[in-house]
Amino acid sequence: MNEQEKKNLFLREYSNLFDYVYRYVCYRVPQREEAEDLVSETFLQAYHRLWDFDPSRGQLRQWLTGIAKNKLLMHWRRRVVSVDLDAVAEIPDGQEGETLALLDHKLIVEKLLDHVSDDMSALLAFRYVDGLSCEEIAEILGKEAAAVRKSFSRLHKKLQKVYEEHYA
Repeated sequence: MNEQEKKNLFLREYSNLFDYVYRYVCYRVPQREEAEDLVSETFLQAYHRLWDFDPSRGQLRQWLTGIAKNKLLMHWRRRVVSVDLDAVAEIPDGQEGETLALLDHKLIVEKLLDHVSDDMSALLAFRYVDGLSCEEIAEILGKEAAAVRKSFSRLHKKLQKVYEEHYA
């Protein structure tokens, strides 16, 4: 496929791809303006690097998902996770223990995710944030569903081991 054919495919599929990428990013970035910026950056990069797209390696949708995933990863790397201690101090009476336990669990999950590669983080987001099945994830990634299931199995074992070594 030459570059002009790639441009024609990109323009022909743009509206469907835009809706898909926008939903993909919005699930992961709750601030609308930031999500819109990331989607714009994704499409600009994709258009300027269209020569990089290889249809024999997958669909245009998969390629754009990869670009969006990288944009999201860079976005979240630039952000600093913080806990508003004033908000924690304003917990209604009788809920301190529950709220602090929930906060503790969230911090442990964040620490566990530090031990996971970016690809595995994206896999977790597909499954547990987007609610996609292994078959749907496999289609997006251009893999077999059995390979996706095996990746989840390995990932769960790794997270269990890290949890037991550091937090149990």
